[in-house]
Amino acid sequence: SPSDTSFSVIAPNSQATEKGKEDAVRQGIKEALRAYMRSREHNKPQRIEGEFVFASPPVYSYAAGIYTASVKLKFNIETVSRYSVY
Repeated sequence: SPSDTSFSVIAPNSQATEKGKEDAVRQGIKEALRAYMRSREHNKPQRIEGEFVFASPPVYSYAAGIYTASVKLKFNIETVSRYSVY
């Protein structure tokens, strides 16, 4: 079942370009997924498969030459592959 989570993140790239905006959204997606999975998985999974959609459009802000993006996503996680234990 889809789950809601939202996360704001500062772009790792402070370029005042369209690429800076894209990087902020991409990083926000990764951080939102990590935050969601941390509350459900004790150990870091090897691979996560599923899909997501934006619950609402990303919100951008720009200050001091740095883009930030706030994203709200809905996840549908299909499989979580764990590392094998030897």
